[in-house]
Amino acid sequence: MEIDDACELASVKTGSIHAVISSPPYAATYDYMAHHAMRLRWLGLEGKATTSFAEKEMGSRRRYAELDAASALAEWQHELEGFLLQMARVLVKDAPLVLL
Repeated sequence: MEIDDACELASVKTGSIHAVISSPPYAATYDYMAHHAMRLRWLGLEGKATTSFAEKEMGSRRRYAELDAASALAEWQHELEGFLLQMARVLVKDAPLVLL
């Protein structure tokens, strides 16, 4: 299993994906790593991978709690923009992108 960052997608070829369905994180609401710790362990992705996930987690509550409102908004826009730019790159022309 290859691990990648949704804002980089270095392991995904340009124009190679035919559809994406995603639910971007709710900014400053959850620490998703804590919610998914058992799943990651079950998938054999604990250890170094979880450290990497935690460092790059989009919208994490623990990181946003340290920011003022304007900085948090700017950070969320930056993270979401990175994700959307990568979706535009990896999706084939006219492929659907569904955000819940």
